[in-house]
Amino acid sequence: MKLLLPLAALVLSAAVTQGQSSFDISAGGNQTYDAYGVKTVFKLHGISGWTGVGYSDGFRFGTFESIPLHGNTRFGVGDQQLPGYLDVDADAYDPYTFTVRGVNFVKESATNGLQMFSGFLTQDRAYPFLHTSTTSGVNFKETPLVAIMSRRKLTDTLQTHGMFIFDGKTTVIESIGWNPSKKWAIAAAAGMGSNSGYLAGKGQFKLDRVEGWASYTISSKEFHRENVPFFTSEPAGLNARTSYTPWPWLKLSYDHNKNRAFIPSFPTVESSYDSAHFYTAVKGFQVGASYGRSRTNNLPRHSLSEVFSIQRRILPRWRAFGAFIQMDSPTFNQVAYVATNEFKVSSRLAIRQNYNRMNGQDTFSAGATWLSNWLSFEVDQQTYMSPLAPSFGGQSIFSAWTFNIRFRTPHGTNTYTSSYVTPDGRVQWGGYLSGLRYTTVGIVNTSPVFAKYIVRGTVVDEAGNGVWGIAVNIGPETVVSDNDGVFFIHVKNTKRVPFAVAANASLQGQRWTLSSAPTSVQGMPEGTVEPIRVVVQMGNYNRKVAQMDGN
Repeated sequence: MKLLLPLAALVLSAAVTQGQSSFDISAGGNQTYDAYGVKTVFKLHGISGWTGVGYSDGFRFGTFESIPLHGNTRFGVGDQQLPGYLDVDADAYDPYTFTVRGVNFVKESATNGLQMFSGFLTQDRAYPFLHTSTTSGVNFKETPLVAIMSRRKLTDTLQTHGMFIFDGKTTVIESIGWNPSKKWAIAAAAGMGSNSGYLAGKGQFKLDRVEGWASYTISSKEFHRENVPFFTSEPAGLNARTSYTPWPWLKLSYDHNKNRAFIPSFPTVESSYDSAHFYTAVKGFQVGASYGRSRTNNLPRHSLSEVFSIQRRILPRWRAFGAFIQMDSPTFNQVAYVATNEFKVSSRLAIRQNYNRMNGQDTFSAGATWLSNWLSFEVDQQTYMSPLAPSFGGQSIFSAWTFNIRFRTPHGTNTYTSSYVTPDGRVQWGGYLSGLRYTTVGIVNTSPVFAKYIVRGTVVDEAGNGVWGIAVNIGPETVVSDNDGVFFIHVKNTKRVPFAVAANASLQGQRWTLSSAPTSVQGMPEGTVEPIRVVVQMGNYNRKVAQMDGN
């Protein structure tokens, strides 16, 4: 298997000599992740894929080539993902993909799919400027495996998914899903994962004013679908979500999540999380509130969180926002009041004034956003709360300047640079160059044209807080949300383009799942843009880990 990467390089070099080829290159670095490199996405004569080379805890290299064969079949070699999807996962849990290095054979049709793989488990590192994989590291050793994944559409309403994985232990699971109408569906799955039994069932419904789903999973503490270098999280027992919208201006929801995290060489951690959410929009006011209660089996008591927020556009160019946040856990207790006034000076320039009160300490800060054809930037001085910072000699509450800049550079390329605040309280930088495209006869400027039309949006969690590091695909381009969860991109016109959240390109290190997002967006003239909204649900287990580490 050590010949896989040279084989992939040989396939790539052979393809370059045949017909026209094109490359899309991104290069840069990120101090927070100590990662620097070059990523190339290519489309060659019948072959597509990517390469990555750079530094990330040592020299790293990765590549993948997909080679079409007869009909709807293709052959792949290099670093890739295998899906662990089951019908009981739909709209409920993380997509259970895991990364591998090896060779695979894929056959797809409208009703059937088959993927066969042989190779090694990997630890994947994916950034906008670098994509690499390793077959061994601090958290795991070289693990050979074989896998067979399948799907089959039996009728218009009935489908199945199956997986077989052998990596020293055996995983064999089959699932079936039945969707007789748009209003309700049921699914079931059974088998074993890592030699441990598994049984699950799920039902979901969607009526005019109320919708939701519920599942129940029976499995042992050792059950997990696949090995990964860090940890895997599986549902355990009852999981449910429901929402009720009695009027268009009012929405109520409730979530119950119970999960079991399998960590190599460590005891299994079980966690539960209950949360209630309230949202209303009346007479120009947008009001939201949430209450959460969580528990893990390795902490002495529950953790509580309360959030209340309100915002309103006071004048056409003046928007105000306020929030109350309280977090109480066995390791820390924090109370915060946040207020923001945003003034739109022009269609390009907006300035912000922020007020924060945390545990009796008052802080005032400011920021600004500028959008133009050649240069767009966002700069903020904000107050941050980090329970981890004291463990590294820092302060739990501190102020820091952060920035996010995008500017047009030669040959139709775009340059991004930004700063980040790490969990231990340090401000670090990152940046990359993207859009440098080549063919076999020279540079081709096919990057998006900076124009007066933009797409702008915000990635938030279910409490309405901005989420950093979530990548989204807008047409052929990828952008990443900044510290406030904001993302934007210039487009050529107002035609609608596909929109999707790109989990594999995201920088957010905490485990998360997508709650809601549009499937298409359109550019609007600067100054008239209505921001789109992407909602993600942050992984509860990682919050417990952060609290434990900060103790």
